[in-house]
Amino acid sequence: MQLTTIIVPLPDQAGFSARLAAPIELSAEGPTADEAQLRLSALVFEKLREGVEFRTLAVPSPALPASGFL
Repeated sequence: MQLTTIIVPLPDQAGFSARLAAPIELSAEGPTADEAQLRLSALVFEKLREGVEFRTLAVPSPALPASGFL
């Protein structure tokens, strides 16, 4: 399974924040980007132990209209 992780620096160079986008809404902080991601990974595994399932849903996009995109 692959989950997209968003990693951003914290204000005042206080470390990094790693989070998953909605609807999962998990986040973790650490002194480095790798540590923040590692802590986030631990939260994901905790959710899996609790019985949460992460799945993907493929939704086909409708055909674009023949005229006028913008």
